[in-house]
Amino acid sequence: MSAFVAAIGAGDAPVSLPDACVAALAVPGAQPARTMAVAGFACAVAPTRRRESGVRHDGDVVVVGDVRIDARAELMSALRAAPAGDARAPIPVDGDDLALVLAAYAAWREGAFGRLIGDFAFVLWDGGARRAWAVRDGMGV
Repeated sequence: MSAFVAAIGAGDAPVSLPDACVAALAVPGAQPARTMAVAGFACAVAPTRRRESGVRHDGDVVVVGDVRIDARAELMSALRAAPAGDARAPIPVDGDDLALVLAAYAAWREGAFGRLIGDFAFVLWDGGARRAWAVRDGMGV
């Protein structure tokens, strides 16, 4: 698992993470932590070799965390069959599990979290709804 931090603000301005929080994620000799800030939300994730760790966004929705989705084929099939809502995140085909979380959230909102199988811990910010979700797998690995 990688390390990440997220901060949520009460206003509409971008939130800034304290330098100490970002510095605490630093790994000696590695690149600095990746950060992102949008209205009401900021996050950072420590560099890692696992490609599914990081930050992704689609419009007003941002996800940061460490995610490995199992049963990908079944989840992607269910996403293809889901009715297209007002906005639909593209279904990733390149193994990007964070993007798959975004696509599932776009299709089913918070109902998506119960459909995810694998090892994961992430924070998802929906700027349009001004809601944050902290989610981890049932085993807490």
